[in-house]
Amino acid sequence: MQKNLENEFEENAINKGYSPPIQKEWAINHLNETHSHDKDLFLFIQSGEMEIGIKKNTDFHITTPLQGDTMEVLAGTEHYEKAGKDGVIFLVAKK
Repeated sequence: MQKNLENEFEENAINKGYSPPIQKEWAINHLNETHSHDKDLFLFIQSGEMEIGIKKNTDFHITTPLQGDTMEVLAGTEHYEKAGKDGVIFLVAKK
């Protein structure tokens, strides 16, 4: 089932104009401080969880995608990322 979701994600990413996804793995509680990217990102959580805080005005809107979830972060969006208590493995595609 997981492989089907990963294949569907990859197909969806390419159909949306994203690059082929690459896999990343972050250790327990790995933190990327507030930053932004010059490209749109499309994420698929393979295992674990990741907390993503999207900055809106002076506050952060926090989401926690889990295994099987996808999320897009648009270029220029200030955000932070933090791996969960078990770390996280995810696919990321860029455009």
